[in-house]
Amino acid sequence: MRLLIRKFVFDRYVKKGLCSMLSLLLFFTAWAGVRAEEAPPLDAEGFLSEAFGQDEYVKISPEEAVWMYLSSELSVTIRQFRQIDPALVWYESEIKVRGDTRLQSYLTPGSKPGKRMISPIKLSRDNQLVFAISDDYFSRRLNDGHTQGIIIRGGEVLSNKTFKADHASLPNLEVIARFNDGSLKTFLSNAHTAEEYLAMGVTDTFAFGPILVSEGELGPHMQETDYYYYREPRCAIGMIAPNHYIILTVTGRTDDSRGEHFNWLAERMIALGATEALNLDGGGTAALLFMGDMINKSNTSKTIRGVGSLIGFGTSPAATGSDK
Repeated sequence: MRLLIRKFVFDRYVKKGLCSMLSLLLFFTAWAGVRAEEAPPLDAEGFLSEAFGQDEYVKISPEEAVWMYLSSELSVTIRQFRQIDPALVWYESEIKVRGDTRLQSYLTPGSKPGKRMISPIKLSRDNQLVFAISDDYFSRRLNDGHTQGIIIRGGEVLSNKTFKADHASLPNLEVIARFNDGSLKTFLSNAHTAEEYLAMGVTDTFAFGPILVSEGELGPHMQETDYYYYREPRCAIGMIAPNHYIILTVTGRTDDSRGEHFNWLAERMIALGATEALNLDGGGTAALLFMGDMINKSNTSKTIRGVGSLIGFGTSPAATGSDK
């Protein structure tokens, strides 16, 4: 994967003359951070080995731009990257799961799960999540009475309302579905009903869009160079292989980072080996959380937008945040 990333940087920035030597230095500093200390022993599949003698390994090093978690069933590595011109800060999170640990949706409790909006930090800490991101923000559409899309969480249908045809609006409520085997697959908004998804073995669906990558190729709207070509904070989820995921989180609306457009996300996902990927809600909603703390920061507001649900991976008694 490192070779893919370095090739991406060279092709996209160096060849086009858009990146200074300082930008490259900052970029590769993040990769060097993982090797700055002796890594714990891993098994053949890249998870924490029993030889380590402890149940989990946690590394939190903003100075090295690296956050890492390892256990016998979960591997999380987050790396921060900075670009000088144009100003950009983004995070790449690689996640592998096995056994009982899986991609899972966590909703605020109540008579209508996910309807109540709370801080993503509180929702993450309440569930002691190792890693979490904001998702499709269906809670806002639910509260505002808008079309919610096909929403399935943990095998339960929360909404079966979507557009009757492929939409150009945003969000177009295109879907990324999680199957029982841990694989992800993208679908157009009107491809299936909720009942059809369940019959296919889908456990969860997230409806936002657009589709960034489908079957290893750029998504349908990514062929349009002017499709919502705005630089904004972004959050996207992709699959490299079943139970092997990549998350992109881009900060924006600040002097340090302008944000990015969808085509950038799609190209980056392909460079990282994603075969399926969907854009999730970004802007002020985009949240990247690790061990109970929010890592990314977008816009100048001190208020964190509330959410009704998160996508989470793994739990730990230690995932209570650094201010506790």
